[in-house]
Amino acid sequence: MTSSWENPVLQRELRARMRGAKAFWLLFGFIGILALILSVFYWQWWRSTGQYDSATFTIGRQFYFVLFGVLAALVCLITPALTSGALSLEREMRTYEALEVSLLSRPTIVVGKLGSAVAFVGLLLSASLPLTATSFLLGGVSPGEVMGAYLLLLASAFVYGSLGLALSSFVKTTVGATLLT
Repeated sequence: MTSSWENPVLQRELRARMRGAKAFWLLFGFIGILALILSVFYWQWWRSTGQYDSATFTIGRQFYFVLFGVLAALVCLITPALTSGALSLEREMRTYEALEVSLLSRPTIVVGKLGSAVAFVGLLLSASLPLTATSFLLGGVSPGEVMGAYLLLLASAFVYGSLGLALSSFVKTTVGATLLT
């Protein structure tokens, strides 16, 4: 049995997903949205208190909740969008038949498609770690809480990706699968 990194579908999907400018702009937009929301939140806090004291502890905790609320919303929106066209796009480009008659099993194809989407979401989540460090700087958050939240976000990315992939297998067009997802 081969390891999951020897999965040709996973390797192809990762190469295709990471090489294009779309991945760069999605990463840039993802971090930009997070930074903008946290900047506005911090600015509002600074205008309301204007000082560093025991309230700094609470702002670190509030940063944590705002950051992970926004991260959860973005994971909920981005992950199904990444997987909703995985199989329907293969049908539209007429490459699905070649995948079907290859020696690859169906689970290998599904794991490859889902694995590349979840790996990309993992990249997005790891790129948000420096913004999470601001919560540590301001206090009120433990490393265990952050690790637990990131694991929960990664697990939810897996679930949302599975949902998008399932809908992609049932709906014939990519537009229909994306809208349904």
